[in-house]
Amino acid sequence: MDELEKERQLFLEDSKKEKWQRVTKIGLVLIAIFIIMTIDLLTNSGIEITEDFYKFEGLFSFFDYHTIYFYIFIFISIICTMLVIIKFSKGYSQKAYQRYKQVYKRQIVLPALNEIFEDAQVYDGGFSSKDMSDIGLINIGTHYKSEDSFKGKYNKVPFEAAEIYTYHKVYRNDRNEKVIDFNGNYYIFEFNKNFKGNMKVFPEGETSGSKEKGIKIADLDLENIKFNEKFRVITEDEHLAYYILTPQLMEKMIKLNEEFIDVSFAFIDNKLHMAVSTTRENLFEFSPYEKLNIEEETKSVKESMIVLTQIVDMLNLDNDLFK
Repeated sequence: MDELEKERQLFLEDSKKEKWQRVTKIGLVLIAIFIIMTIDLLTNSGIEITEDFYKFEGLFSFFDYHTIYFYIFIFISIICTMLVIIKFSKGYSQKAYQRYKQVYKRQIVLPALNEIFEDAQVYDGGFSSKDMSDIGLINIGTHYKSEDSFKGKYNKVPFEAAEIYTYHKVYRNDRNEKVIDFNGNYYIFEFNKNFKGNMKVFPEGETSGSKEKGIKIADLDLENIKFNEKFRVITEDEHLAYYILTPQLMEKMIKLNEEFIDVSFAFIDNKLHMAVSTTRENLFEFSPYEKLNIEEETKSVKESMIVLTQIVDMLNLDNDLFK
């Protein structure tokens, strides 16, 4: 048995133990409540257990706190609840899951990345919420999670990448609703021009106080009319915008936006930051409940890298003529 399958079996065993521990705790609590209620009935109700005690009239008396039928009903409910919990409850061992994930990254993710990139490295965490807030390309929301980070070089272009999921809650329609601020992949590339400054390019219509914090809005009249219709440029230096946003680059950014639907750009001190929305829940998706096909998993990891390689290729980031 290879290491990955061994860790998967350990995960299943640990999760099964946690499931039964959870079921046992819930069962003990329910039984304790039932015993307390029964003792209360027998000692404090002031009702004698006679033949009349078992009689009831009408539907409401069935749920009378001081009738034996109420307690029979509660007991049956407890049994049914336990059976449902046992049937549908899934144990989940966080420690075992993390061990399995480490082996998965080492045996499948890293070798797959090394087939595409140079100097590939994989990490446990992601980008910090503070760094993302300071950059201001995405809204952070009130709940933030970043994971599945990795870095390397593609066509000699250094990059970093991670998955980010962030949301906040709003109260409407008499309940709290989750509003997703960003769900997707965040990329940082070495740009093919040297510059100092801060410029952001958002799809037209996107506005955010956090995104615009610290820099002024530049009302630029760029040469590409379609670009002006699709994007909103925010910069602290108009000359920087004209230097970076060449006619060729604007055309490529339009194509990228059409390809990936929702893409935001930030050009900050020789780096290109990109936030690409996606419906994919995890960058490296796997289920420890199922035995993995290493060949299929490797293929899946490679396919998830297509966006990154397309960005480098479409923007010609490997062209260092102006470095």
